[in-house]
Amino acid sequence: MANLNHRHVPGGSCACVAWSGVFKNKGIAFNESMIFGLGSGLYFGFCGVVRQKYFDICLTSSSIVEDLLLNTNTDIVISQFSDGQRCLEIIKELLKDGTPVAVQLNPFHCEGLLRVTPKDLQQYLPRHWVLIVNYDEENEFLIAYDNRQFNPVVITFEEFLKARSTGNSEQNPHNFFYDVVIPDNVNFQTSHQIALRKTFLNFTQVKNLQSFYVGVYGMEKLWRQISQWDKILKPEQLTDTLMRVYQSTTGAGGIKGGYRSLFAEYLTNISIDFNASDLVIAANYFKESANHWNLFTKALKSFDKNDSKMEYWGTHSIFSSHLKNILEFEKEAFSIIENYI
Repeated sequence: MANLNHRHVPGGSCACVAWSGVFKNKGIAFNESMIFGLGSGLYFGFCGVVRQKYFDICLTSSSIVEDLLLNTNTDIVISQFSDGQRCLEIIKELLKDGTPVAVQLNPFHCEGLLRVTPKDLQQYLPRHWVLIVNYDEENEFLIAYDNRQFNPVVITFEEFLKARSTGNSEQNPHNFFYDVVIPDNVNFQTSHQIALRKTFLNFTQVKNLQSFYVGVYGMEKLWRQISQWDKILKPEQLTDTLMRVYQSTTGAGGIKGGYRSLFAEYLTNISIDFNASDLVIAANYFKESANHWNLFTKALKSFDKNDSKMEYWGTHSIFSSHLKNILEFEKEAFSIIENYI
C-alpha cells in the first residue's frame, strides 16, 4: 500500500483533494484550498453560442493541475498509454513503491463513484479526479479516495479500464497521469506570486476565445445575456441548460460558493506569508461573492420549467442581480490582488 503521509479529508474540488494527497505523501502539508490557490484554480468562463442555443459556465481552471506543478517548480514524469492494461500495471508499480497516483476517471463506469452522484447530474459529470492508494491483485480491485466520501472506494480493474478509455473526446481522460518530484528548495512565496498573477490575468486580460468569454468580460457578457434565456430557449432546452450550469457551478452538487470560498481561505492563509492584511480584505470580498454564488445556484436548482415566475428573467431578475453583485465583489478583490503580482 502507498505509505500515505496524511489523513484523507473530503472536500469540494476533486482535483484539489486528490493532489493534496499527492503533496502530503511527499511531506508537504497542502490542504485543498492551498492546492486550489497554487494551481491558479479560480476562474470564470462563459460559453455562449446563441445560434446553437448552448450555454454553460466554468468556475475553475481546466489546467489547475498543470499550473500547480508549474507554479511550484515540480518535476513531472508523464505516463500516457493507449493500452489501458499497461496503464494499470504502471500504476500498480508506483503503488508498490509507496507512491499514490492521482487519476481522472469517468465515474459513470465506477459503481463506488456513481452511487454518490445525483442521478439527474450523472450525464454532466464525465471526468472526476481520485487518488489511488492501494490495490488487491487477487481480487482485482484498486482502492481510492474520493473527495465526496470519507471511506475508501473500491474500483475493480474492469471498472478502471472502462473509466479510463471510454467516452467521446471531451470525456476521455486520455490514459495519462503524473509521477512528481517536488524540489527540496521551493520558494513558495514566489509560487504564490506566480499563482496570483496567473489568476489575475485570467480575470482581467483574457476576453473572447471563439464564443467562450473569460474573466470579467465573460461575467459581464453572462450578466447581460442570462436575462434573455427564457426567450432564446424552449422550455426543455432551458431546463437542460440550467441543470448543466448547476452541475458546472457546483461540481455536481459537491462544491459551495462557486469555488470562491476555497480561494478566500487560500488568500487568508497566504496573507501571513506576505504580511498583508489587505489580502484578508480581498478574501472577505470573495466570501461575499461565494454567498451570491450559493444563492445563484439555489435559484438554478429550484427553477421549474412549468413555473413562469418573472423574477427569474429580465434585467433585475434573481439570476442577473446575483451576477451583478458577484461581478462587483470580485472586481474589488482583484484590485487588491493586483498589488501582489
